[in-house]
Amino acid sequence: FRVVVVGGGPVGLTMAHTLSKAGIEYIVLERRPTVFEESGASLVIGPHGMRAFKQLGLYERLREISVEFIEAQTCTEDGRRYNRLSVTEVTSDDEGVTVRCADGTRYDASIVVGADGVHSAVRKHMRNIALKTSPKIKIDQEKPFVAEYRMLWASFPLQGDKHDGPPGFGGTSNCTDHSLQYVLGKDIGWIFIYERLPKPTRDPVRYTEEDVIAVGERWKDVAFGTKLKVKDVFSKRIHAGMTNLEEGVLKRWFFERIVLVGDAAHKFTPNPGQGYMNGMQDVLALTNVLHSVLQPYRGDENGEYTGGGPSTKILSAAFQRYQDQR
Repeated sequence: FRVVVVGGGPVGLTMAHTLSKAGIEYIVLERRPTVFEESGASLVIGPHGMRAFKQLGLYERLREISVEFIEAQTCTEDGRRYNRLSVTEVTSDDEGVTVRCADGTRYDASIVVGADGVHSAVRKHMRNIALKTSPKIKIDQEKPFVAEYRMLWASFPLQGDKHDGPPGFGGTSNCTDHSLQYVLGKDIGWIFIYERLPKPTRDPVRYTEEDVIAVGERWKDVAFGTKLKVKDVFSKRIHAGMTNLEEGVLKRWFFERIVLVGDAAHKFTPNPGQGYMNGMQDVLALTNVLHSVLQPYRGDENGEYTGGGPSTKILSAAFQRYQDQR
């Protein structure tokens, strides 16, 4: 039994880790050249996530590199990895799945897990397969999530006692049609500016460096705590970017041997810090149902999976249990 995990972001890598712990063979396909690319901001780990990290044996290392979120304030306006692989086709039949990539490579497995984010290629292929197989099936539209806001994020070096609190401190500035959020880490901090779009959209947008600078300039005088303004930290930014903030939950998270986790299945705005936390819980729930359904197929004395495997019908029922749990 083999799993193809499409997407090497936090949720995809967590999926790989849990599969490893469960003794299930896997590969991870990632279109970027590295999984450590600076393409987002910070991760918020809640209490439920801390319990999961403890179970995965990662808790102590997490405590070493993180800071505890201690206080917030509100102000006014004042296993194996293959990089550079972009999925172009996913096919599924009673025997398994095949994933084909832009470089011509092919990966055969028992199931495919789409952990490839809000604009999931796996989700698109899953939808096409479902409609081709069952034209009257009730399934989400091709662009299922709607964005009403966009977010500029930037990381910056901490500036001594110029901030309102120590590492682990955060806050917000609430305004009309825009707001600001920030959190301070050990050596760097992150700032997030949320701005309402002129109208809701389902279409993805790639913002340029000029777009990022323009938004930073527009809100440069918004208060960043009680001592600083946006311009004081944005001018010293280490990395910055901007993205639309899609929201929504799919009605169907799987079809046959294809299943979705994380932002591919449900999209949160980042301000409550629940994106990765819910993706992690998806991964744990999915791995648990897989571990259970695969027990009859553990054939050798070491408990390894030897030949055969559950049918598409059995896997679909397991995926339904996973979605119901979530």
